[in-house]
Amino acid sequence: MKVLSPLRKMVTALALMLSANAMAVTITVTTTEDQNGSDPSKCSLREAVKSINTNIAFGGCPAGMPSADNKIQLASGVYALTDELVMSQSIDMLGAYTSRWDGDSFGTPVGYTDPLTGARVSRITPLTTIKAATGKRIFNAAASLGGMELKDLILEGSSTLLLQPNDQNGGVVISSGPVSLDNVQILNGKAQKGGAIYLAGAAGLSLSNATLSANEAVIDGGAIAMDCSFNGSSVVRSVSIQRSLLKGNISGSGAGAVAFCGSVTAGVVASTFSANSSAASFGALNFADVNAPDATISLEYVTAAEHTNGYFLHTDYISPPDVSNSVLAGNTLNCLIGGVAACTSNDAGFRVITTNLAQLEAFGDFGGLTKGYLPKGPLLVDQGEPTSTGCAGNDQRNLTRNMGVNCDIGAFERLQLTAIDEKGTNVSGDDRIAYIDVLTNDTFGEDGTGIAGIFKPVDFEIDAASPAACGYSPVTVDHPKPRLKVDNSGGVTLPIAPIKCLYRVKDAAGIPVGAVATTVEVQITNIKPVAKDDTYLRRVGEASISIDILSNDDDDGDGIYASPKTGFVIMIKGSPPKNLAGVPLPDKVKTALGVVSGVEVDCDTVLGSTSSSADIGAVCFISGTLTYSADNNLSPFTEEFTYTVFDTDGGQSNQARVIINTDAPAPGSSGGSLDWLLLGLLAAIGLQRARSF
Repeated sequence: MKVLSPLRKMVTALALMLSANAMAVTITVTTTEDQNGSDPSKCSLREAVKSINTNIAFGGCPAGMPSADNKIQLASGVYALTDELVMSQSIDMLGAYTSRWDGDSFGTPVGYTDPLTGARVSRITPLTTIKAATGKRIFNAAASLGGMELKDLILEGSSTLLLQPNDQNGGVVISSGPVSLDNVQILNGKAQKGGAIYLAGAAGLSLSNATLSANEAVIDGGAIAMDCSFNGSSVVRSVSIQRSLLKGNISGSGAGAVAFCGSVTAGVVASTFSANSSAASFGALNFADVNAPDATISLEYVTAAEHTNGYFLHTDYISPPDVSNSVLAGNTLNCLIGGVAACTSNDAGFRVITTNLAQLEAFGDFGGLTKGYLPKGPLLVDQGEPTSTGCAGNDQRNLTRNMGVNCDIGAFERLQLTAIDEKGTNVSGDDRIAYIDVLTNDTFGEDGTGIAGIFKPVDFEIDAASPAACGYSPVTVDHPKPRLKVDNSGGVTLPIAPIKCLYRVKDAAGIPVGAVATTVEVQITNIKPVAKDDTYLRRVGEASISIDILSNDDDDGDGIYASPKTGFVIMIKGSPPKNLAGVPLPDKVKTALGVVSGVEVDCDTVLGSTSSSADIGAVCFISGTLTYSADNNLSPFTEEFTYTVFDTDGGQSNQARVIINTDAPAPGSSGGSLDWLLLGLLAAIGLQRARSF
């Protein structure tokens, strides 16, 4: 057997270690039952944890690997535990995959409705639930420095108050290693300290898209508590809370939500705190460690609402926290810093708005992974930092804040209605009214799905500066979205300038959303009249007949504003006939076989530049009955000429034909030769008589 040199042994060992570190081992749990080695054909959650802890296959689960990225993959369903899960190695635990596609911030649709749009909200909600055993927590990593990463899980806690006195902290999770939660809900945990999470030793914490709700601590930290010192020194740790919700957590004598201590560096961004309470009035967030004056706490884009028992933020021992672009609404008390009431607008460097709940939409689902309050009203909307200088980050829903010139105050960025310049014209049958679907290409709904359009606002608000013609048409069966309506009821006078409308929508409470929208330009155009062909009969021997060529023409495209036919102008191509002296005869136009007469008007005077060059030389008549006179009243031939009409706004119709038949027998009919001979003789006699005059 070949013996490796010491150097080669070291290189080989290093290679194996690097190889193991590069590997990721995923153990897929195949049953929701809490088995503990009873069925080798199935891999349970408990067996998967033990396989990773020991690096030995157990139950139906493969072995974990030392120094590898060990993961446990759970399917959707409820995993009810019979005891806590003790973790001694780093473990990543993933619930069922809930995204619609990679990078999607919202995920699978569920049946929530957005108060602004009425649209169904799309969200990623965890599909995997782990339930604690009665009187036990779920995860116990108090003796492990290994990290714990949890994603896409609902953790339903119990109470640890019946455990040993030194083991009653952390109602759902206790860890001495770093804890990371992404899209995790922790509900109903109860402990002495840290109703949901207790950070032992120097453990740090990262929450993103997390919900900690209805957890309770007898002493401190209704949701989160931590060790203040470790090995005789103040603990140095970081706590990051991003895009998360802490709601309805309770403490008997400390912080209702988070009890900070030690040399902590805490950053809270784009998160909501709601209705957390402390019996000792220490508030939702509290720092009470006299031995760690170097601790820092910053809150940016935070919404804190409905804290009616205790301060929202309280500390006596560190420099004032950095609170910016945040809203404190409906709290009995806001902040107490070093015994002084604080957190008022621009007070001691705080950039916050203190207001009442009227400036917030009711707590609810507005897309994303967590619930919260939408800002509304002039105090909050677009009142934060300019988007160009500092608020390019995401809101609690993980949507960008570039919805206006300035960011909104608080955890959520209200998606502003942003109208795109549009042009609309009326169409046939719309009564000189333009209907424009202006919402189709406007901003996103509050659900943030990426589908453009406001789907169901209560109504429009038309800006006072807009002309009276601007209004809106509500939802109908045929049009599920309201439309901008421009009604030029005064009629069209050419030339007409575009009508410009300013609009915005209102939310479900009837409050206008955002600033007045971009101008929408609407051109109301006159709809041309329609001329239709006419056919008449002139009996042989009749010199003249009346022709009402407008009887079947219409201006229906202009509907109730259509020009009455008495205002039409009839244009017939041709020139006025002349008398023997060569002077044009008034009120007449020459056709091929006769003359049309009526009340003539000057085409250029009436129509101006609206008539085309092809119409030059034509004769125009005011609307009404015209007279057609044949050159030869015995002529058997068919007369034909064309005409167009103009409405009172100068709209020119299509060209139509007028056909005037006679009742003369067609050549070749029975007796046709004799009929034509007699007609010829009669014509000769008539001509001779005419000359005798």
